[in-house]
Amino acid sequence: MHDVYATFTIRLHRARAEDDPALEPMLNDLRARRFGYRDAAVDPALDQLHVAGFLAEVARIRLDDWARPVHRLPDEHRSALWLVRQAAHENAHHLHDIAEVSREFEQWNKGELESYLIEITAEVLRQTDAKTGRPLVDVIVDQAGSKGTGVWTVQNSVGLGVPVGGIAEAVFARAVSSKPEQRAAVQSVLRSRPEVQEAGEGFEDDVQKALYASKIVAYAQGFDAIIAGAREYGWDIDKGAIARIWRGGCIIRAQFLNRIVEAYERDATIASLLEDEFFAAAVAAGEAAWRRIVSKAALSGIPVPGFASALSYYDSLTAERLPAALIQGQRDFFGAHTYRRVDADGVFHTLWSGDRSEIETVPSTH
Repeated sequence: MHDVYATFTIRLHRARAEDDPALEPMLNDLRARRFGYRDAAVDPALDQLHVAGFLAEVARIRLDDWARPVHRLPDEHRSALWLVRQAAHENAHHLHDIAEVSREFEQWNKGELESYLIEITAEVLRQTDAKTGRPLVDVIVDQAGSKGTGVWTVQNSVGLGVPVGGIAEAVFARAVSSKPEQRAAVQSVLRSRPEVQEAGEGFEDDVQKALYASKIVAYAQGFDAIIAGAREYGWDIDKGAIARIWRGGCIIRAQFLNRIVEAYERDATIASLLEDEFFAAAVAAGEAAWRRIVSKAALSGIPVPGFASALSYYDSLTAERLPAALIQGQRDFFGAHTYRRVDADGVFHTLWSGDRSEIETVPSTH
């Protein structure tokens, strides 16, 4: 079936490239077979995403500029999945009893965290291995695979200058897990490990709040990447429609997406989902718990790169001043990359190898 769809996709691409009059009947056939409608006018923005996503899913072709943005749409929407899935794993790893963890995820799936991923996390944790009678997750080798969507998203985002640190950390966490020899070698030398901290009262509630806050950051970063891609490639996107299309039949489907739709309906020009009143309040409400979980994990020697990176991203956005001033000073020292001042317009350079006086200059192109 994949070959059939791949062939169909290539034909469709060629038809579009050549402005073939046969294109529209082919598109209508695609709509009917995959999405249950034929009239694109019903919801043009949704239809554009449906068709583009299908093309990229079944045949990852990069034949020209038309194919390039089409290829990337599903990659960007999966980017949030990487961080959400990593954060869910960190929750499961941080809690102790498998049955308890499964029950917690089941309970969370009845509230604000309700989603397909939370649902199946509870299912996987509940599964018992038929051979040993142990929880299945205890007999699965702790090496996570990847089909490349997270890597592509990180690569694309770096090229666009979009910080997606949480998504990148989710990719890197899988990469670390896939290095058993390296892990074993380091463990053989560094044998001493911190004592795991006591969970304490309210721990499960803290974990839930930390997961929700990290999830908000995951979607904020994912949408930032999509919006930057739209600017770069000339896409005309409806951000609310993007969230709507993922509410059903998608691995990241969740009631949470309704909140994103509402956010962009309130103001489609927001600079980040974290600027929206609902998400800003939600993160603020969970911030203390989020910090407690990251701190407890660090003191216990438990890796939580998804939580920690998401929190660091949040702190970077909310900090009045970042240490980037020192970085730019270093860049000016070793490469004459120039800098701007807080108290004057223009671009400046310090004569580091001379008398260290400052001169006004033109912006560096490096």
